[in-house]
Amino acid sequence: MKAINIKTEYLKNPIGIDIDTPRLMWNCEGGVTQTAYQIVTDDWDSGKVESNSMRAVIPVKFEKGKRVTFKIKLWDENDTEGEFSEENFFE
Repeated sequence: MKAINIKTEYLKNPIGIDIDTPRLMWNCEGGVTQTAYQIVTDDWDSGKVESNSMRAVIPVKFEKGKRVTFKIKLWDENDTEGEFSEENFFE
């Protein structure tokens, strides 16, 4: 189980976004049901968030123009922990 098709503000690895607290969205690989997620950036970790939503707003303001890398981990309906996604970024 892994997060795929990850986007920030509807874009893949965008450069020049003008938003302090960007929205992330993703899909779940393999047709399983997501029940929780974790987002980890260079400076912030959401911890495990119980939610089946495949979108989230990072509640931390980031410096505009700074590249922020992040990855996402998912859990399924059996509370099985998936692997982290590929590393993504926004700037």
